[in-house]
Amino acid sequence: MPQQLTHEETSFETKKFPIVLVAHQLTSPANLGSIFRAAEAFNIEEILLSKCDDLMNSNRFKRTARATQQHLNYQAVDLNSALIQKYRDKGFKIIGLEITKDSQSLQDFKLSKNEKLLILLGAERYGLAEEWIRLCDNCVHIPMFGLNSSMNVSQALSITLYEFTKQMNQL
Repeated sequence: MPQQLTHEETSFETKKFPIVLVAHQLTSPANLGSIFRAAEAFNIEEILLSKCDDLMNSNRFKRTARATQQHLNYQAVDLNSALIQKYRDKGFKIIGLEITKDSQSLQDFKLSKNEKLLILLGAERYGLAEEWIRLCDNCVHIPMFGLNSSMNVSQALSITLYEFTKQMNQL
C-alpha cells in the first residue's frame, strides 16, 4: 500500500531557476501566500512585491505561505519602467501573465536555452494594467475550456511555473 512521505523523506532534486516574479497590487493575503508557496516549490530567484508587501503581516498570509518566506529572496519595490529596464539589461525576458489580443498560449510559448524570465502578475480583480503589458516582451495565457476566461492569479502562476521550469529542465 502506498505511504505518504514526509518532507524529510522526499528525494527531489534541488535546482534554482532564473525566474523573478513581480506581484503588483495584489489584495488577498491568501493569494500572496500561495504565490510564495509556489515560488518556493519551483525554487525561483526572487519575488518583487509592488504595493502589496503589507499583506505579509496578515495571519492569513502566514498560514498560507507556510513559512516559505523564510526561504525566498523577496523585496518591496516600486514597479516602474526603470525597474523593468534594469532586468531587461540583465538579460531577462519580460513576460506578462495576462490574456491579451496578442498573448500566446502557455503551451505554445517556447523558451530558449539559458533564458531568464521576469514574470509580471497583476491584481486579482483587474489583472495586469495596460501600462505594464506594453513593457512586456511577451504575454502568455493559459487556455481555458470552460465559460470563465480567467483563473485565480496564484493558480495561474503555479501552472505557468510548472510549464516554464519543465521547459528549462529540458533545454
